[in-house]
Amino acid sequence: MSERFVYENARIKSLEVKLLTRQSMQRLIDCASPEAAFKTLVDLGFGVGAGVAPGDFDALFAFEEEKSVALIKEFNVGGALDALLLTYDFLNLKLILKAKAMGKIATASGLEGLMTFDEVSDLVDLPDEKLTGELGGAIADVRALSAKGEAGPRGIDVAVDKRMFKAAKAAAKDKILKEYFVLKIGGINLLSLLRTKRLGLDAAFFAEGYIEGGSPEVKDVFDLSNDAIIEAVKGNAFYEPFKKALENMDVISFEVAADNVLLAKVRSARDDMFSPAPILSYCLQKQTELKAAKLIVAGIRNGVDPAVIKERLRDVNA
Repeated sequence: MSERFVYENARIKSLEVKLLTRQSMQRLIDCASPEAAFKTLVDLGFGVGAGVAPGDFDALFAFEEEKSVALIKEFNVGGALDALLLTYDFLNLKLILKAKAMGKIATASGLEGLMTFDEVSDLVDLPDEKLTGELGGAIADVRALSAKGEAGPRGIDVAVDKRMFKAAKAAAKDKILKEYFVLKIGGINLLSLLRTKRLGLDAAFFAEGYIEGGSPEVKDVFDLSNDAIIEAVKGNAFYEPFKKALENMDVISFEVAADNVLLAKVRSARDDMFSPAPILSYCLQKQTELKAAKLIVAGIRNGVDPAVIKERLRDVNA
């Protein structure tokens, strides 16, 4: 890629040192109360400049999420990160379509990608003949489901997700981004397979939610023996954690492991200063940090054993 990324990547390297480490996560886990957890998060740099009221975790996390998206936009040199940003357009589309299905008006999430929330909302009111692109396709797909009385929350999620990942793969300009989305789709499908089996549902339910274009390809393995399913995943980055999870039907452990596989993938390329890989690596680590912080706070609020909380944490910056 061009040398145009060198400056942005140098800035990213300076931001990486501020990410939470395993030690700072442990410090948060050890908090005896929500009040202590909030103070610790602030001490660790969460919400700097936000003016969030003490104890308002929702505002604190929302501020950090908005800051994370703003950073992607700031470093989006030549549209290299459009594939990441457009996912927020599809997430907003889900909010709007679900609200519309219930006869309500959607509330803006505060996170916007390549389009504003209002611009996405305006698309939903366009006639069929004016719908274009994958966003338009998602709207048309949901309208078709609605005509059959099948536009429930899951139906909307499935229809929009399929279009979202197709759009993201097409928009990914750099090799690491393309590989990331292919692997992410594969992990989603494997997680769906585990959940479907755990719930005692059938192959038709699994196939309905299956997203094309991932690795490994497991669309037609649902009714095979566990050994045959595991063989189909052999050689893939998800192989070991999936094999263990399938044997124990442990959905949660695989969900954690799958996120770690994706992190490892992008971290492997984060020293390529001539590509957006370091930016992608930082953004995913920041998302992981936020997810971990939310999980820890929820655990503290609900009196969950710290050991259980720790088991469910994704890898963080070492």
